[in-house]
Amino acid sequence: MRSHKLGELVTFHYGKSLPKSKRVDGQFPVMSSAGVTGFHNDFLVKGPGLIVGRKGSIGTVYYEERDFFPIDTCFYLTVNDPSVLDLRYLYYLLSLSNLKDLNSDAAVPGLNRDIAYLQTIQIPDKNAQLSCVSLLDKYDYLITNNNRRIAILVEMAQSLYREWFVNFRYPGHENQTLIDSALGPIPEGWEVKTLRGVLELAYGKALKKADRKGGPVSVYGSGGNVGSHEVSITQGPCIIVGRKGNVGKVFWVDSDCWPIDTVFYVKSPLSKYFLYQNLRLQKFYNSDAAVPGLNRDSAYSNNILVPPDGLLDNFDECAKSLFDMRYRLERSNNLLKMQRDLLLPKLISGQIELKD
Repeated sequence: MRSHKLGELVTFHYGKSLPKSKRVDGQFPVMSSAGVTGFHNDFLVKGPGLIVGRKGSIGTVYYEERDFFPIDTCFYLTVNDPSVLDLRYLYYLLSLSNLKDLNSDAAVPGLNRDIAYLQTIQIPDKNAQLSCVSLLDKYDYLITNNNRRIAILVEMAQSLYREWFVNFRYPGHENQTLIDSALGPIPEGWEVKTLRGVLELAYGKALKKADRKGGPVSVYGSGGNVGSHEVSITQGPCIIVGRKGNVGKVFWVDSDCWPIDTVFYVKSPLSKYFLYQNLRLQKFYNSDAAVPGLNRDSAYSNNILVPPDGLLDNFDECAKSLFDMRYRLERSNNLLKMQRDLLLPKLISGQIELKD
């Protein structure tokens, strides 16, 4: 292993401003300090490339295979001498680095590249780097492949919901009679209700980061999973709805969880599989322009079309198999990530050496 200053091996380049109003939808990902933030019809950097958060989520590291457009909240990195340092190895190395701690502006988090250049890194020879990358990429390939399968299952469940409960092409629809309603023509026997009439949006409970003990219970906020704890508030499966921050964002949680005070969790006698798909299509509005927030009474006034119990039972049978497959893939990914993350620092530090 040889020690180098990061600036000896790598150049940090500034991204370029590209407001949403100037983007033309296309195939090239727009990269920010939070990762992919949209798509554009042109690119600034030919992939593969490495992106590091400069403003906001400083020090976050992303590897992008495609040609991409990095905006001005991030840097994109190039390797000064590819015969010395592999770009993919650099990605894994920086994912363990202290870049997130190099905030140069207390008011607005920012990563100063001159400070980043002074950081000392240790790298093995190029062949050893490629051996590490080859092993770690096997884990990432399996995780990526599982994520693709999960996305297909999510789309299948959503398509099934739309086919049955939006397009009214459910089993036996050939004999349906349509009647007028507040939502237009609906099948006879179906009811138009408000969300207030079918569910409760229960408030999550505050749980500071310092008080999260770790354990088998997922802690959920409006941004998704934010940690783990020893005890739960709800039994899985559970539906979470963003109250502050990501207003109206809907999450499905298979296991017991602790929803914190930035979200609601759903209580209802209705099918959770049905409600989850319906809530994903609901339009929830921010009730406070200064601090984004979902007003519960406003949400309760939204309409929902409720089919007969027998049809919901049939939908549950079909949807459950898709959700069960999704759950198994997510568990597999969690195990793969755990194994990879245990292996990663040992490989990067040279504690584990791979033989040719």
